[in-house]
Amino acid sequence: MPVSRGDSDPDSVSRRRGSSAPASKGDWGNLRTLIAGAEIRVIATGHEVIRGTFRSVSDDALIVDQTSGEKMLPRSSVISVSLKKQSRRIGYVSIGAIAGVVTGLLVDWPPRCCYRMSSKVISTPLGALTGIVIGAAIPTVGWREMYRMR
Repeated sequence: MPVSRGDSDPDSVSRRRGSSAPASKGDWGNLRTLIAGAEIRVIATGHEVIRGTFRSVSDDALIVDQTSGEKMLPRSSVISVSLKKQSRRIGYVSIGAIAGVVTGLLVDWPPRCCYRMSSKVISTPLGALTGIVIGAAIPTVGWREMYRMR
């Protein structure tokens, strides 16, 4: 029984991180595209949830590394396997900051006197800070289902 340790080639990385869904979620072969060390969540029989890092997969078993040690799960006990998606928090924070700065600059537009201009000195950084806080609060991580038992 050959064991796949995952590939480190660029195609494998793009498949793992790509936005397209696996061809068929019922295909055990989808797990061969995972890279060793990727964070996964496995739902096993009895609705047991196992989180850890992907180690390897064979035709009849999945091996997951957990803090408590290595866990081998027979294929027949695996209900689903999901891969943790990359966080997008930096992008959300950046968009929030830009939107806040633009909003702050547009307050009281056009400026009518020096008093109005001083309000921009306050509203622009305040808008940026508000945008950063909102961007940081948006949930950023999800799970992509790679396999589901038929």
